[in-house]
Amino acid sequence: MAHNYIEIDPVLNALGPVGIFACLQCFLYFLGFIPDSYQLFSYVFTAQDVEHSCAALQPNANESLIPELSSDWLNSTTVLYDRCSIYLTSNISGDVITKDYPCLYGMQYEEPKETSIVSEFDLVCGRTPLAGLTHTVMGFGTGLGSFLFPWLSDLYGRKRVFLAAVSLGLALNLVNGFAPGYTMLVVCKFFLGFTQAGIGLVSVTAGVELFPSSKRALFSGFFGTLWWAMCIASLAPLAYLLRSYSWRTLQLALSWGPALVLVLAIFIKEPVRWLVANGKIDEAEEVLKQAARLNRKDPQSILHVFHSLSLHESEPPLLSVNGEKHPLPGETTAKEEEKQEPRSSLFEEGEGHLQKDWAGSVEILEEKLSFLDLLRHRLLRKNILLSVFIWFVDSLIYNALYLMSDQMALDLYTSFFLNSLVEGASCILMVFMLSRFGRKPTLVLFHVIAGIGLIASSVCSHYKDVSGVHITGTVVSLLGKMGIGGAFNTMFMFTPEIFPTNIRNRALGTSSACATLGMMISPYGNILADYAIWAPGAVFGACCALAVLCLLALPESKDRELPQTTHDVEMWYNDVTSTKKKYRCCERSGQEESVYD
Repeated sequence: MAHNYIEIDPVLNALGPVGIFACLQCFLYFLGFIPDSYQLFSYVFTAQDVEHSCAALQPNANESLIPELSSDWLNSTTVLYDRCSIYLTSNISGDVITKDYPCLYGMQYEEPKETSIVSEFDLVCGRTPLAGLTHTVMGFGTGLGSFLFPWLSDLYGRKRVFLAAVSLGLALNLVNGFAPGYTMLVVCKFFLGFTQAGIGLVSVTAGVELFPSSKRALFSGFFGTLWWAMCIASLAPLAYLLRSYSWRTLQLALSWGPALVLVLAIFIKEPVRWLVANGKIDEAEEVLKQAARLNRKDPQSILHVFHSLSLHESEPPLLSVNGEKHPLPGETTAKEEEKQEPRSSLFEEGEGHLQKDWAGSVEILEEKLSFLDLLRHRLLRKNILLSVFIWFVDSLIYNALYLMSDQMALDLYTSFFLNSLVEGASCILMVFMLSRFGRKPTLVLFHVIAGIGLIASSVCSHYKDVSGVHITGTVVSLLGKMGIGGAFNTMFMFTPEIFPTNIRNRALGTSSACATLGMMISPYGNILADYAIWAPGAVFGACCALAVLCLLALPESKDRELPQTTHDVEMWYNDVTSTKKKYRCCERSGQEESVYD
């Protein structure tokens, strides 16, 4: 049978593919990148390491903890207060005795104690993993939010869920700034990660849906990723200006991002694609009227284009068999259907007014898809499994390169700023590649660059004592950062493009949630390097190669209408070669192949 679906691009093109309305809405949704990036990377500054040593014995302290420090022994004892131990060397009647004790009298920091969570909560020495645990817990929250928020936004709309996540994030950020203890800090970090996933994923999805297919790479791709890099870069000067203050001051200062979004919330509208896909035609018409007025277009002309949209009939592939054209088994052509019933349209003229053909169109507009459809539908399952693996690899490599960037001979603020700049530089290469060659070649190139950068950085770290190698290691580390930054940003745009509207955000969320696993595993690369310096580069290089193979199996989305239904996804895979193979298979088996198991 012929299948129907709605094309939204004609309406968006009539409004102006780069009109004021679409650009303004994209900017408002992308403002969510500010709190999103701040919460993701603020750990670098709020949990920075502070030089420390064991505190010395105070006058009122208990001398019995270390007997050698008592007045009777002190004249014959040499004391060294190291970072995590107190070393004592005693010379008693010519016998030299060496002992070491933990920091029994507390810690002494070179900076004010409130400079970092590390110094305020004494997360040093044996408690060092507790500092990293705050970021790990945030990753768990991000993973959970990546599953829940996309589902909520597919169900209730992008705008509502976006603003709810921003509001919750603002409240949690304020609570985090006043956290009285470590436990409260960890709890706040978990929920901040939870909301951070909702803000980022909904922003990306809305940005993709606001533009027609011909402009998605430029606006959702280039400007979106460039803005993301600028948001990250803006954190470095802010942290530098507040470096003399408490980490709590910096944490509270980060609240300006979500506060700005909420102030401008009145101007945010629901994307037309989501409204149409969920049968909210009246609301879609109202948004189109507002867009037309802002773009200085005639609202009635825009509505006329919208009303004239027919449910697009896509003919099933016709294959040549013995010189005759035949549809696939179980399919009928549009001409055959016309003999059975008239073609339905989205709107039909009534008596002087427009009437919606609900019987013929709403079933298509409101194709309800659950999370299980990602696994039940053969092609959706293929897309999600391959996407999940690529996201995992990208997250693993990105964090591994980030952890190895400490070989840069620069201070913390400059190193962080340069890392964000090279990620912004990848945007220029990305937009050129996306518009000229498409999504898949772009992703392949970035994965190759990332793999080479990681391998070279590992080699340089092994020979860092050789003259000039330290500088080379810094350069290749930045090169790898550029590659993985471009790959991550491209995947953020590419993933929503290969899934239907009503499951698009959940697919993006699932991929993002699995990426958090890569973030959690990446620190173990350093441990692996202790056993074999070449091993991390070899493992991650192999992962890059596997990611490239996965990319080759996915469809190209360049210059294609975003899929509204599962049938649209099927049509992407129905090229001539694949349909011929399918037809021959069906001829031999005498059975019709289904996209569902």
